[in-house]
Amino acid sequence: MRTCVVAVLWCVIAGQALADAQWPIDVPAGWEDRSDAAATQLQNLRGIPGTVGVDGALWIKDEVQLTVLVWRTRGQETLTRSSLEEIERGIFSGSSKQATKQLSYRSSFVGDQLHAEQIDEVGDARVHQVRILAGDTSEIAHIVIVTCAGASTAIGPCETIQHGAKLNLRNQSVLGTSESIAYKIGYVLPVLAAIIGAIFLAVYNVVRRRSVSRRRS
Repeated sequence: MRTCVVAVLWCVIAGQALADAQWPIDVPAGWEDRSDAAATQLQNLRGIPGTVGVDGALWIKDEVQLTVLVWRTRGQETLTRSSLEEIERGIFSGSSKQATKQLSYRSSFVGDQLHAEQIDEVGDARVHQVRILAGDTSEIAHIVIVTCAGASTAIGPCETIQHGAKLNLRNQSVLGTSESIAYKIGYVLPVLAAIIGAIFLAVYNVVRRRSVSRRRS
């Protein structure tokens, strides 16, 4: 059962409409929406320095968990490609510390968006993340994280949904290439990780109780 909840280590839940970007995935029928399980943590995320907004959702099907997070944050200088790379390095570093074994990682720019893909083992679960990062003309960084978690033999349908992830911004900026030594985003990532850990426990307890109840019936 643990395999269907580990993805919350990487994703934050909130059932609210996005203001500046469309939802990054289309979830077909049959997936159970469990976004309410961690909604109480949203206010904590809004308190992270630099955060402009957070939206997300969680679905479960056949012991596999699909989560989506859109985090919008503002630093202290003009966004560049180096800025997005620095943010991605921070997310990758935090995710890697939670992993039992890293299986693969890659990142590259597609136009002015940074696309990254990371696959780890966390306990007995496979955790597959797809991340898209971009900036807008207001110097806000938009980070999309779509995660599938579950047994390696079971997450295929989730990964099909995941690979359709997109980030459509009405006001996406054309990024410069200058170095971004002083960009101030990475320092908030440990705070984000701590709150995500609390969300993991909240969702884990809800789903675990449901799983136990089903086995008894």
